[in-house]
Amino acid sequence: MRLIFCALLFTLFTVQGADSDLAGTFTGQWKSNGESGGGAYSITLKPVAGGTWTADVSFNVAGEDIKAAVKEVKVTGTKLDIAYDFETQGTGLKGTATGELKGAVLAGTYQSLIPGGAAVDEGTWTATRTK
Repeated sequence: MRLIFCALLFTLFTVQGADSDLAGTFTGQWKSNGESGGGAYSITLKPVAGGTWTADVSFNVAGEDIKAAVKEVKVTGTKLDIAYDFETQGTGLKGTATGELKGAVLAGTYQSLIPGGAAVDEGTWTATRTK
C-alpha cells in the first residue's frame, strides 16, 4: 500500500512540475500562412491558485503593437491552449493559439477569427523563454 501511495505522489508531483515549466515569459515571432506577414510575439504565463493560469499575450501586426485581452488559458503538462480578443486596424477579432514547450522553446499555431467565427488568418508562432 505504501508503495502505491508513493507512486501516486511521485506522479502528482511530476505532473505539477511539468505544468510549472510553462511559467515565465517567452518572446519570438509569429508567421502567417497567408499574406498577413509576421511580426513580434510575446506571451507570459503564470500559475495561480486552484490550478488555473493567467496569461499576457502581445504581438505586432503591420507595425501596430497589440495587447490581447486573454479570455481563457488551459495548460496540460507542457501543452497550452489559449483564447483571446484583440483589435487591429479598427476591427475586433478573436484569436486562439495552441502550443507546446520543448526545452526553452514554446511553439505552436494560431488562428484569428471575425466575431461571427470565420477565419481571417492562421499561421505559426515560436517563442523562446526570456525570464
